[in-house]
Amino acid sequence: MTDLDDADRAILDHLRRDGRATVSELAVTTGLSASACSRRLRRLEDTRVIRGYTAIIDPKAEGRGLTAFVAVRLARHQREHIQRFQAGAREVPEITECHHVTGTFDYLLRVEVSDLPAFERFHADQLAALHNVAQFVTYISMTDFTDS
Repeated sequence: MTDLDDADRAILDHLRRDGRATVSELAVTTGLSASACSRRLRRLEDTRVIRGYTAIIDPKAEGRGLTAFVAVRLARHQREHIQRFQAGAREVPEITECHHVTGTFDYLLRVEVSDLPAFERFHADQLAALHNVAQFVTYISMTDFTDS
């Protein structure tokens, strides 16, 4: 669905900032009636423009105080090898995001662990064991200011 109007975009913008907003709050934001806003919201959900709702959890509260981004280059690019890598990455709980990207590397992983020794264990036991990995480069996040 690509035919979003200004009211749809206002609903999406508000939900991006507050996923728990009520239909009444969305109606005020958009200037629509609650029933019109509810219909639009249902349509956005039914057409999968809105794919779901989630809570954003502070990783530190869960003992995941260190975030690393790992760029991964695969050795082989045949579909079976790509699928095996992706299946393996899905099974590793420390990998919280996995993006297939263009450029020098094939994947960019977001990894959350408690601290540097935990990352060292992840590096040796999990990352190195993933299928078809030829090379990886790690970037440790020092500050996350996107949510401050």
